[in-house]
Amino acid sequence: MNVYLHATLGRESERGVIRNVEVELPEGSLVADLIERLDLPLELEHLLVAVNHRVVDESTALQDGDRVNVMPALSGG
Repeated sequence: MNVYLHATLGRESERGVIRNVEVELPEGSLVADLIERLDLPLELEHLLVAVNHRVVDESTALQDGDRVNVMPALSGG
């Protein structure tokens, strides 16, 4: 599946920041499994995840071909 990493979640590489990554997960994987596989610098509760343009939670099942956007959650004060 195609995963887009927004803002500070992009991966540093020799060619610059990589934001689009392809991830393969076993059938029946959940958003929580994806986040664990990505090994991001933020915990799941500090992320906003959208699958196919819909905001979802960690218990959402993923399907082959899903487009996933992962971004830091915003907070104000």
